[in-house]
Amino acid sequence: MMTTAVQASRQEPKAASAERYVTFLVAGEIYAVPALSVREVIRWVPPARVPHAGPSVTGVINLRGEIVTVLDVRTRLDVPSAEPTDRTCIVVVTVQRGTVRHQAGLIVDTALDVTRIALADVQRRSDAAASAEGHDVTGVARTKAGLVMMLDVERLVLDGIGAAVAVEVGQ
Repeated sequence: MMTTAVQASRQEPKAASAERYVTFLVAGEIYAVPALSVREVIRWVPPARVPHAGPSVTGVINLRGEIVTVLDVRTRLDVPSAEPTDRTCIVVVTVQRGTVRHQAGLIVDTALDVTRIALADVQRRSDAAASAEGHDVTGVARTKAGLVMMLDVERLVLDGIGAAVAVEVGQ
């Protein structure tokens, strides 16, 4: 009897193992990043250029007194560039590496929603293929809205901004 209760409690987290993601469009495809990594979504603001920045670094913006590096998600995903529109947004994300927090703004075509995605609905890329090919897409989720490309926000940010232009957020 006690064993059954333990087994049942072990199964509950699997059934309830849906996490929240912020979804957005880039080049007509739906992408997602973990909601816990998203600080906020802001309207398009033209960033100030940074000399000798990486290819995906569009520039920097001043977000209420904090300097935020802005990345072109299209460049990171090897998708043709596009001019910003009235729907273009910057998804400001924060990632932790050791004791240092980095933040960056991701330029997206439009922000969609915060949605729950169950782990059972995600087909993961093989770890070897993802790291060997340097992909920012870690898997694909099946949702009511269609297929959603799951992004590795840490890799996207840290590889995108590079060590030279990483903006550290105070502790």
